[in-house]
Amino acid sequence: MASRSVTGSAKPTTTKSPASKAATGKTGTVKATSSVVELPVKPKVTEEKPAARPKRTTVSKPKPPAVSAEERERMIREAAYYIAERRGFVGGSAAEDWEQAVAEVDQLLKGGKQRRSAG
Repeated sequence: MASRSVTGSAKPTTTKSPASKAATGKTGTVKATSSVVELPVKPKVTEEKPAARPKRTTVSKPKPPAVSAEERERMIREAAYYIAERRGFVGGSAAEDWEQAVAEVDQLLKGGKQRRSAG
């Protein structure tokens, strides 16, 4: 580790009280002598730049496969059946079941979550 020298002369002056002068038999001031003090020098730290982040690539959701009109109709028919089954085939109408099935299948094909009706 490197070190550096600091030179200086500190000359504090103190005056002795009359009682202390009489006790020691000395009068005057006390002077400090100059001295060399070795102080450690810290090595200079250079800041490193953080590593460059890799560029992010956007990942798009995969599109659902295209469904033919015949396949879409089959899905709607099946969904309408299950809707009617959930209500026990009592009440409601086939047209209402079909409309609800169309909405559910279209939502499913768009990639959204299918909304289930309570019942």
